[in-house]
Amino acid sequence: MGSSTALPGVMNLHWSRCGYKSYHFLSTKGVAVTCSCDLRITMVDKCTLRTLKNCPLRGIIKPFAMASSDGNTPSTTTEPPKITLPPIEEEDPDPIIPPPVDYPIPIELPSHRIEKPVTMIVGASRGLGLEFTRQILAKHTEGPVIATCRNPDTADGLSALEDEYPSRLIVRKLDVTDEHSIKVVAREIYDNYGRLDLYINTVGVLHIPDVLTPERNIDKFNKDQAMLSFRINAVGPATVAKHLLPLLKFGQGEGTGRGGAVLVHLSAKIGSIYDNRLGGWYSFRASKAGLNQLTRTIGVECLRLKLPVITVLLHPGTVDTDHSKPYSRNVSPEHLFTPASSVEKLLDIIDSLKPEDCAKFLNYDRQELPW
Repeated sequence: MGSSTALPGVMNLHWSRCGYKSYHFLSTKGVAVTCSCDLRITMVDKCTLRTLKNCPLRGIIKPFAMASSDGNTPSTTTEPPKITLPPIEEEDPDPIIPPPVDYPIPIELPSHRIEKPVTMIVGASRGLGLEFTRQILAKHTEGPVIATCRNPDTADGLSALEDEYPSRLIVRKLDVTDEHSIKVVAREIYDNYGRLDLYINTVGVLHIPDVLTPERNIDKFNKDQAMLSFRINAVGPATVAKHLLPLLKFGQGEGTGRGGAVLVHLSAKIGSIYDNRLGGWYSFRASKAGLNQLTRTIGVECLRLKLPVITVLLHPGTVDTDHSKPYSRNVSPEHLFTPASSVEKLLDIIDSLKPEDCAKFLNYDRQELPW
């Protein structure tokens, strides 16, 4: 923390915290020496002291070597007194806050754009995200695949795929609720590849033990749980799309057989307002409806600006994953998919997308779903 002050007829003073044991004072006409135990200032007057109102040392600094009655600056030949500072509590140091960093993606087509298509899967540590990563590496035999998740160190499935595809699979840390982490990965993709051709978001939350439970009726509705659902299920994917859209424009889907670069958000039929006949699950339904509207709006923007990007929402069906396991007991076997069978159906849709599919909400059987 720090402050700077310039006052007429008074020294310019700057103070700042130098670690948690000392403070640093500088001035144009005075000299400040700092250490862990004392502070010596050659000149300070009452006016300057008032400028220290935001400084935690203000209460113990006493004015000395005051200005003379004619307003002239006092002589500095006299050695100023030494001020002993009380110890600063070590157990409560100032937090180290990194400066804000931005990673803007240039708007010009990069000259270093690679020839092979680039794929990115968000939420790739398990379930559908991991299966998308596995099948894309096996079926799409060219181009790098960036797989992201919140905790790569514990993503054993991704680690095994890294061993199998060491030259193609790149695993990175990304949290959809942390925009800084999104910017870092987006900038790395730009710097290394200059393009992105397929982005798939599989992140979604329905149930977190002891934190988030689907509400059966309105009296169970909790605003904090609802906001958590929106942050992860709707706002997070839209924030990722914000930073990846420039890269998708550079990719254009060249070399993929698709009608353009593709942005895929996995949604759920339960997010359809028209199809809501059972009620319940307030936060999950509303957050998925929010994701649908945000993604639809991105697609409309791409169509209006004639961008070479196709945005779609895909419903994977009821899949036997940790996400749905507590709520899939009553689903008949023919309607409960394995991750492998669900992803196979969805990849068939993705690889056949055309510009006219932009801004659509599609079922796993390619039927268009109502909003």
